[in-house]
Parts: sequence; structure tokens; C-alpha cells
Amino acid sequence: MGFIRYCLCGLLFALVFALPHSVRAQTKVKVVSAATVFDSSQVNNTSVPMHLGYWKSEGLDVEAQPSTASAAIQAIMTGNAEIAYGGPSVALAAREKGAKITAIYLNVRKNIYYPAVLDDSDIRSIRDFKGKMMGVSSYGAQMNLIFSAMFEEAGLDPAKDVKTVEVGMGSQALTALTSGRVQIWGTWDSQAATIENLGFKVRKFTSPLSDGLNFGAAYFVRDDYLKNNRETLVKFLRGVAKGTVFALANPEAGVRIHFLVFPNSKPTGVDEQTAFKQALHIFSARAPSLAKEPSERWGEMSVQSVAATKDFLLKAGLLKKDFNPTDVFTNDLIDAANQFDEQAVRQQAINFK
Repeated sequence: MGFIRYCLCGLLFALVFALPHSVRAQTKVKVVSAATVFDSSQVNNTSVPMHLGYWKSEGLDVEAQPSTASAAIQAIMTGNAEIAYGGPSVALAAREKGAKITAIYLNVRKNIYYPAVLDDSDIRSIRDFKGKMMGVSSYGAQMNLIFSAMFEEAGLDPAKDVKTVEVGMGSQALTALTSGRVQIWGTWDSQAATIENLGFKVRKFTSPLSDGLNFGAAYFVRDDYLKNNRETLVKFLRGVAKGTVFALANPEAGVRIHFLVFPNSKPTGVDEQTAFKQALHIFSARAPSLAKEPSERWGEMSVQSVAATKDFLLKAGLLKKDFNPTDVFTNDLIDAANQFDEQAVRQQAINFK
């Protein structure tokens, strides 16, 4: 009996290791995102790597959960998630208070927040904002700090020259804008695209300051998790990089995949063709902020961009203590995360049916 048991165990061992990697036990990874819903602006780092098996083929079982920036950081600090995704302001503020977390991959590579007006508005410059009313999603939104800094940069007094009122998002914001209740709308790329999907064109304003805030939405992990789970993180980030290459090469395929993975993200109250067109427009608004320069690597962060964001947050009062920018991020995983055949992924996207 002992010999038979030995043979059976050996056979089972051999069978397990003969299985494709994708069907073996998967390492579970939970990602909590600073997004209340996964709309089509997040095709590249959610639905595409899920549906196409980029994570599964690496041996990962990835769960993506929408939430808020603060909740995402709280989740990794309490061990309820392995990775947090969101803008740097909440993460850096938490780090200043003692949270030992590090940015490991930059997904959104440009500032996506800006004040905007309806295209037929006679407001032509930020200086023309003087005496006007600006609508924002909420008074507590941290993008308001960017708007105030832009006004100050243009020679305005943010506290006196531009009044601010909450107008919510989507159709609520549009009503406030078209009715004249507000003349300016403080918003972000995918929200502006949502308004344009309703038939209204908006014109955005940027500035040297806002253009320099290129430390956008990134992935953050606890320092101890980074130290002990480097291989898992590389595999996860490689999936994000592949998803980005695919989505940028074939946005239409990315949106179709997104509807399969997150059917509730599909615009409602319109026919299928219109819903697809609207979702594609939202992703197209985000795409320029996902693209990298030829000399850059996917996910790579620069000292200059982190320093610019750090200096801005210090001036805005969200951070109290100065620090070395290299203390809050690492590119140590980036080389390994970029080790895949980009052209093959791009071709997969082009050929996708």
C-alpha cells in the first residue's frame, strides 16, 4: 500500500505541474481604485487585462474594486487590499502622517483636471474668469486646489475674483452651465466627454502650472508588501502595461471588451450604437494622458514630475513637510513590467474581432 500511495502522490504531483500555468492556483490580488465607477476611461487597467487573460496567464486572480482615494489607501494599510490606485495627493498626505506606502507605476501620465466653458462662451482666457461663477463637483474635491493655483498664476485672487458653487456632475453640471447659473466648470477629461456626449462642446483651459502636474494616477503599495511580493507586483503591472498598449492600439475593441466585463458601465437611455460611440469618446478623452513618449517606459515616473506635484501640494497646504521626491516612488519594477512583446500585443489589438 505504501508503494502504491507513493506512486499515486508522484503521479498527482506530475499532473499538477503539467497543467498550464493559467489553470494552476492563482495568487489573489485585490486592487481598490479611487473611482466610484469603472467607466470606459479605465479600459486599459481593468477590463482589457481581465478579459484577455493578461493577469491570469501570469498566475494572478485580480479583483478590482471601485471606491474613493481615502478608502483605497485605507484598504492597503489595513491589509484589506494589496494595491491602491488613485491620484498622488491623498497618498502623499497619508505618507506624511506615517503611512509607509510607495508609488510603483504611473498610469495617468498628465494632468486631467481643468476649468472649462461652453464652446460659444466669450471667455477666452483665465483672466476673463474674474467676476464669474465656477461650478465644481464638490467643495472638497482636491482638483479645486489646481484651479485656485491656476487663477493665482494668471494674476487673479482665487478667494475674491472667482466664486465657486457645487453643481454635481453629468447632467446636473450641464444644467448649471447652460442655464447661466455658472459660466465656468471645473472638471476632468472623462466628465467633459460625458457632457460632449449630450451634444454640448466645451473648451478647456490649461496653464504652465497645470501642464507641469504630470504625476497623475498611480499604483501604490505598502513598503513591506513591495519588499516581499516583488514578483507578484511585476506580473500585475505587466498586465496593466499590456492593457494600455492594447487599448491605445484599438480603442474600439477596448470599449467592446469593457461592456462585456462591466455591462453596467454602458450608457443608458440610448441605442447600442450611440452607447458605444459615447463610451468610445470617453476613452478617447483619457487616451492622451495614458500614452508615453518613445523614450519612456510604461509606468515610469520622473523625479521632475513628482517634485512638481510635491511643490504644488506644499504650496497649497495639503502637505506640511518637504521631502526628497525619490522617497515616495520607485521605478525598480518598471524594467521587468516592460518585458513583453509590445508589437505582438499591438498586433493582437489590431486583429481583435
